[in-house]
Amino acid sequence: MIPFKKLIRKKVAEDHLSRDEASVIILKTAKEKRAALAEKILEEAQEVADELLKDRIVKKNLTEELADVCEVLYTICLELNISDIKLQNIQDDKYELKGGFEDFYYKVQKT
Repeated sequence: MIPFKKLIRKKVAEDHLSRDEASVIILKTAKEKRAALAEKILEEAQEVADELLKDRIVKKNLTEELADVCEVLYTICLELNISDIKLQNIQDDKYELKGGFEDFYYKVQKT
């Protein structure tokens, strides 16, 4: 069996341990934590992308995947001591300076 390693939620880990289904470790070093978070944000973003690319989007599924992305972002901010207020302020500043994505401008290379 191929070993399966990924960052999981606390209660999921507790459930696996209580049923003796998997070994669970707690990452200790900042480098390990950042690597796990980097993998997790990519995993969750891919799941959002997969939902968006379906012929028929199920909003409940998409909303759950978006919530997972938000949870990982929250954990990244918590781990790196970035306040939600600071994050929102930077997002607002970037929006003011560059605008948002809601008008769907798409850059195409000139030939």
